[in-house]
Amino acid sequence: MTEARDALKGDNERPALPCPRPDQDLGGFKPMELRDPFEAFVGPLYSEVAENDGIVRKEAFVVDDRHVDADGKLHPGMVMTFADAIVGGTAWNATKRRPCVTLSMQTSFTGTAKEGDLVVGHTRLTRKTRAVVFCAADFFVGDELICQSTSLWKVLGEH
Repeated sequence: MTEARDALKGDNERPALPCPRPDQDLGGFKPMELRDPFEAFVGPLYSEVAENDGIVRKEAFVVDDRHVDADGKLHPGMVMTFADAIVGGTAWNATKRRPCVTLSMQTSFTGTAKEGDLVVGHTRLTRKTRAVVFCAADFFVGDELICQSTSLWKVLGEH
C-alpha cells in the first residue's frame, strides 16, 4: 500500500523514512525504501536484488523483538502488515503503478517464526480486471511455509 499511496502524491513528494533499526546485510536482498510511517516503524523490510517483473517478487524481514508476542513467537499482525506492504507493491506494479487500496485480505497461518528468523514472502498476481487486482503471497522461514495470504486491491478511479 505504501507504493500505491506514493503514486497519489508523486514520487518526489514523500521522502523515504528511516527505520528504527539498522539495515542488515542479507545476501540477495536490499533494503526497501519505506514511505509509510507504520511500515517504516516495523522495518527494515527487504526486496530481492535479482531482476524481476515486479509482479512475481520476493521480499523479506528479520523477526526482531518488536515483531513477537508475549510467547516470543512472530505476531500474526506483523505478518499481515508485511503481506499488505509487499502484495500492495505487486498490485501497484500490475497496474503500471496506478494507485490501489486494499479491499480485502485473507490470511491463513500454518506455522510461526521466532526472533532472529528471516521471513521471506513470495508474491504473485493471480488475476487482474480493469478495477480490481487479485494477488497472493506465501511466507516461508527456510523451507517451512508459515503463512499464506490472498488479497483484492481496488484500482482507484476505475469502476
